[in-house]
Amino acid sequence: AISNSTPFFANLVAEGCLASNVFSFFMTRGGATGSELCLGCVNSEKYTGSAYFLKVFVGRRDIEYYPVVTFTKTGEPFEWDLDSTGIFYNCSKDSSSGQLSKPWKSKGFTVTIDSGTTFIYVSKEIAKEFYAKIPNSRPASPDWGDGSYAFPCDSLGDIGTISFGFGDKQYAIDLRDFNAGPESDGSADCVGGIFGDDLWGGIAVLGDAFMKNWYSVFDYVTPAIGFAKAV
Repeated sequence: AISNSTPFFANLVAEGCLASNVFSFFMTRGGATGSELCLGCVNSEKYTGSAYFLKVFVGRRDIEYYPVVTFTKTGEPFEWDLDSTGIFYNCSKDSSSGQLSKPWKSKGFTVTIDSGTTFIYVSKEIAKEFYAKIPNSRPASPDWGDGSYAFPCDSLGDIGTISFGFGDKQYAIDLRDFNAGPESDGSADCVGGIFGDDLWGGIAVLGDAFMKNWYSVFDYVTPAIGFAKAV
């Protein structure tokens, strides 16, 4: 998009090189082998259930419908952006009372689904509101940059459920992917994998920390993005 060059996949589509004008991602975690980019295909061995395609497909009336929302001047997807209903956070325990906290939801935002980004980025405003709900969280060391937050590593299992909403569905991430690692060597605090950043004018980015959980299918012609639970 920055160089104004035609993307590699768009060239494949234009030349008719693909069996289907889609590409899909499966991502492993923890350094395991087996991550996969499938050009022109969807690998059903990499997900469970049906892929929820976020746009109408001919003959698929049982699907949730959401479009890619940004385009180039010639009509191609600009940054594979979707409208999200927001972050959903549920069921953390209050450290003093032991009671479950009330569910929380951020405001909605536009989000780029990006395999080239490791973590998740939202606006600084939303990040601040989100981490206010995470027990014992605080701004992280300046070494991590403005908009980063830390929490006690041993509380990870009690944090609860973190999800991102599309339409009436919520897509949760594994808490292993929320943990960006220790704040420093030997630290008892870990940095959260959701960062606050306003560089993109309010557009959030769901990177690998999200995509490791959800097999992601990008349909170029419709255009649309589909998600199914990754194996």
